[in-house]
Amino acid sequence: MIPADSPKAGREAMYGDTRIFQHGKRKKWYSSFVFNRTNHVASGSFDIHNVISSFLRWNLLTSGSEVRT
Repeated sequence: MIPADSPKAGREAMYGDTRIFQHGKRKKWYSSFVFNRTNHVASGSFDIHNVISSFLRWNLLTSGSEVRT
């Protein structure tokens, strides 16, 4: 909690909620995605490149199959 007499209090009141509103869903989705990926790694080591490449592959596959004109 920021004290009410702190100079930061006004800024937090103005911008705090919008920051949460703008980024809350994306951050929640991303963190759960990373959390699920790390849980599937048996060794417990986490390689961001594997996640990115597999996500890009999945993204290309799904976008390619869903484009039907």
